[in-house]
Amino acid sequence: MDRSESTDHKNQSGPFPNRLLRALVYPRPGNRWIWGGATLAFLAGSGLFTWLSQDIHWGSHLMYIPVLLAAALFRFPGALVASLAAGLLLGPFLIWTQPDRVGHAAVEWLFQVVSYLAIGGSASVLFNYLKTREAQVRRLFEIVGDGFMVFDAEGRIVESNEPMAQLLGFSNVSELIGRRSEDFMDEANQAVRHREWAKRPKGIDEPYPIQWRREDGMVVDTLVFPHGLFDHGRFQGSLGLVVNLSTKPGERLERDVLSSRLERLLAVSPTILYNCQVEAAEGRVTRKKPRYISPNVSRILGYSAESILGRSECWLENLHPDDVPRILSIPQDWFKEDRLAVEYRLRHQDGGYRVIHDELTLRRDAQGAPTEIVGTLYDV
Repeated sequence: MDRSESTDHKNQSGPFPNRLLRALVYPRPGNRWIWGGATLAFLAGSGLFTWLSQDIHWGSHLMYIPVLLAAALFRFPGALVASLAAGLLLGPFLIWTQPDRVGHAAVEWLFQVVSYLAIGGSASVLFNYLKTREAQVRRLFEIVGDGFMVFDAEGRIVESNEPMAQLLGFSNVSELIGRRSEDFMDEANQAVRHREWAKRPKGIDEPYPIQWRREDGMVVDTLVFPHGLFDHGRFQGSLGLVVNLSTKPGERLERDVLSSRLERLLAVSPTILYNCQVEAAEGRVTRKKPRYISPNVSRILGYSAESILGRSECWLENLHPDDVPRILSIPQDWFKEDRLAVEYRLRHQDGGYRVIHDELTLRRDAQGAPTEIVGTLYDV
């Protein structure tokens, strides 16, 4: 594959405000001092503007820029130093520009210093929180073990993990950011990728096989598990879990062991996980065929997962007769929030009834139409 056909990914890593914020909160080692120099320049420039214009009002507002820059780059110590410097420039040092050598009252510039400290300190706490959350999310990415990618609405990679970089033959995740997955595929697989990507805004998340071409030219067979991201029905991008089908036998064995552990955890869990189709008509949303139900349903309710999957009537026919009118008459307003928690009695295979706490989440496609229900059942 000709890498020269790839777009300039360094200039396509997202909107400019996002790139600027990322550069400030997560600066590269060399860039930190460049931004530090910019902070000093803003500080000196704001002071010079105030001295020359004698406009203390605008000068004091301009000083917030270097204070915030220092907070982003060096956290609270930087905010402290920048706040004190800004206060001195607008306070005691400002009197040397006055003909009568009389500046504004000490109380005023001290109050200005406190204001800078409050703003800078708050900003440093916020930046620390953002960096901590980023580290936690990235740690989860690494724990996954398989390749993981996050795409924006335009299909550009905005996040990834080390396993994905290694799968594609790169040593650093940053070499993927801003690029498109098509950059690592031949024409046939690019066509597959385009076809599958067109499904994301429609709320269709189906796994699909695809081949990647590594940086060294080797071909890797994978299975991609996508998941569209929506905000109030608007498509925002997609997640993708990339399972390497070309792994060594030892690595496959390790994955099988992890899968077995997950199954054992579900087997002893008191919560049943399920996913089912829905039918929307005349303002009502009705659950239909179950697509998935965790294996522990056999321990909790006595039914095998196989006997439930694909049967639209299995839920309604096992509701307690006295609960059916109440459940079917639940106002459909809950779908405005897309969540519902309800309790009812459900028949066990032994003929008795169990009180079940059911929490449902309704998922929608890009047009806002209901597509499926994801929920949990808990025997109370």
